[in-house]
Amino acid sequence: MSDDYAAITASVSLAILLIGVVDLHFNVSKARELVAAGPVTETARTWRTRRNPGGKTRQDLIKAHISTMRQWLTTSALLTVSLVLMALWAAIEDHGPARWLAWYSLLAASWGLATVLLACVEKLQEPLYDLFDLLRPPAEEPAADAPTDATTDGADNVTA
Repeated sequence: MSDDYAAITASVSLAILLIGVVDLHFNVSKARELVAAGPVTETARTWRTRRNPGGKTRQDLIKAHISTMRQWLTTSALLTVSLVLMALWAAIEDHGPARWLAWYSLLAASWGLATVLLACVEKLQEPLYDLFDLLRPPAEEPAADAPTDATTDGADNVTA
């Protein structure tokens, strides 16, 4: 591992950690608001989705925020270990190549970037579904007096 590579991966890791701290703060705030809003089994009306038209309960939303927090805490731990090891490597005079540290720092930074990407997709998923629903043209309903191909007689027999 070179000094330049260590500087690049350290700066990427720090940027991901900063994004993680902001997202952790957001998730803690939202979970706290949901808990304070009332019973956790009550349906949150604003969170009705196309896949779940009955709405999600506050408990479901709280679990989603906690799951995201766990992901960020895991990512933060991996990145912090990477940064500490890189600082230790840089502090050693005449340090060697430390190929294992280069691989670990690459994997930790890649994991962090994937976490950032997945967090963005998760936050944009429902708004994008709502946007697509708004952009979809309304289904045309047949007129009430429009003739149909088949008619029924009084005995519920279909005639063409």
